[in-house]
Amino acid sequence: MFTTKVGPERLGDDFRDMLRDNLESNIESDPELRPILAARTGIDQVATLIGTDFEAFFKLAAPKVISQILIDTDWYVDPTHGITVYEFERRPEGADAYRMLHLVMDARRQNPPKDGRAPGEHVAPTALQAYPQIVRQLFERDQKIVTTQTVDLAMMESSLDQIELRRKKYAGES
Repeated sequence: MFTTKVGPERLGDDFRDMLRDNLESNIESDPELRPILAARTGIDQVATLIGTDFEAFFKLAAPKVISQILIDTDWYVDPTHGITVYEFERRPEGADAYRMLHLVMDARRQNPPKDGRAPGEHVAPTALQAYPQIVRQLFERDQKIVTTQTVDLAMMESSLDQIELRRKKYAGES
């Protein structure tokens, strides 16, 4: 799981450029992504999207960078479920509202691990196959908007109760 705030307020040029370059690279390697981008956002150029709809750009680019970071550290996102992106709005008292993204994914260790791969084989074949699938899923799937109307509060409270019981068990509390 990974959670981040959406917004360019404190996004440095180097980080924005990294997100842009990563997204452009994916589109160059899979030309079918450009029409999907256009259908989703109304824009087919990443540079235009950044200036026109930064949030849409960020929602596509950030999860892909997380997926790439996992690959670089000898993990990968299992494409069975891919990356589910949840979006919710925070409205802190006395401050402006802002949006958050919560990314949920199953990360798997690359097999064979880095020290068990042949020289020159930097990424395990399963990770190489999974990455384009993850990218495609991110282009095709919208984020899930979370509001008080979409949350099953009783189920959430039950789940939180179970988490608290497990925490107490491992903390040695009764």
